[in-house]
Parts: sequence; C-alpha cells; structure tokens
Amino acid sequence: MKWKWIFLCLVALSAIAATMASGAYVARIGEDAGGGPALSTTLRTKGSIGGSVDGETKSTNWTGALPRTPIPPVVVVEGVSKPALTTGEECIISWHSTIDGYFYVEVGGNGTPGSGGRVDEGPCTAYVSIESKVYESDLPDNQDSPVYIIVDTGLGTPPYGTVTLTDDQIAPEFAAFDIVRIQGTVSDSSVTEVVIKVAGQPDWQVPVISGSYDCTTPLGLSPSGTTEVILEATNSEGKSVQRKIKMW
Repeated sequence: MKWKWIFLCLVALSAIAATMASGAYVARIGEDAGGGPALSTTLRTKGSIGGSVDGETKSTNWTGALPRTPIPPVVVVEGVSKPALTTGEECIISWHSTIDGYFYVEVGGNGTPGSGGRVDEGPCTAYVSIESKVYESDLPDNQDSPVYIIVDTGLGTPPYGTVTLTDDQIAPEFAAFDIVRIQGTVSDSSVTEVVIKVAGQPDWQVPVISGSYDCTTPLGLSPSGTTEVILEATNSEGKSVQRKIKMW
C-alpha cells in the first residue's frame, strides 16, 4: 500500500512538470528600422496540458516599423526690440527655426517667399538664434505692417513666423494760441461790457470800467495766418455796435 501511494505521487509530479513545460511565451524586441522604431515579436508554444513534454513546437515571427507622426518645423520669434518705428529708427527681431534651411525676411505679402518686400535673407541652422533688422524706411508710412520670417527647406510649404511693426510718423495735433491784449474806450456810459468774438471759439465778456475796457486773452490762430476779431458793445436801450479787427 505504501508503495502504491509513492507511485501515485510520482505520477502526479510528472503531470505537474509537463503542465509547467507547456504553455506559451512572447518575446518582443525593439529595433531601429530607420523610419521609426521596429518591433520583432516571437510567439512560441510547447506541449499541452496533460500532453507529453516532447510535444509539438510552433512559432510565428513578425517584424515591422511602427508608424511615427512627424513634427512639422516651425519658426519661433524670440523677441522684438521696437514694435513702433519713427523716422530713422530700426527694429531687431530675434528668432530661430527648428529646421535647417534658407530664410527670407519680408515686409507684407502672405508668408510665401517673394510675396512681400525682402529686407533680409541667408542660411539658418536649426535652433540657432538669428537677429534680423528691419528699418523704418522698409515699412509703408503711418500704418501697421506684417513682417514674415520664412524658412525654405526645399520640401513642401515653407514654415514662417510673423510679427507686426508700426510706422508712426503722424505728428501730434495741437492748437496754437497767441496771447493778445485788447483795450479801448466806449463813449456810451450805459455800456457795461464789450464782447470779444472769434470764429470757432467761445466769446469773452470784458467789463467796461469808467468808459474803458482792457483784457489779455488767448486767441486761436487761423490756419491761413489771419484771424478776425469782432468787438461788440450793447447799451441800455439794446442797441449794439460792432467793430472788426484783423490779426496775423
């Protein structure tokens, strides 16, 4: 009986060993296939549960390049020294490309080489900073203009970066005044004030004291160089009289 149990145990151990020897495993090997990482896969199976250790062996192999999404090249503007220019000034644009190529800096256009006015050009190396100058004289007067930095690689549509520069030559507007002293006399003692009138400006009321008036007032100069001033006096009966003087 004892030997019988020993025999059964040996049979059970053999079955477990056969089961462990059977089954499957997968080997995956990553490789560089030029166009992207490659994957080599081997699947092997050996034996079967309850079968012999020397069972049939099967394997399958597959190797191929995994797809890789390309990153498009770009032009990165790092800085603009002076976005608004007046006569004689210049702007320095700092930038770099993420790909080697030949660059063009153009004012106006649409980002296609030759569509705008070219102000700078030359070879460029990926990730190496370049400084390009744009002068006020390169820009149309008194307006905003797009500036394109285009990198031509000879393949496909060239990438570009863009900034906006402003040509500002508009002089500030201001009103010019002349400080004028106006004085005189009035014969009618009932007149209490003289009104000074200039076209396009508010009236000034100047009091009459002991038959005389005297004031110092700013008068806007006429663009033509001549300014007409009207003096008006009204007595107690409502009768008015005007006098005109011209200044230039």
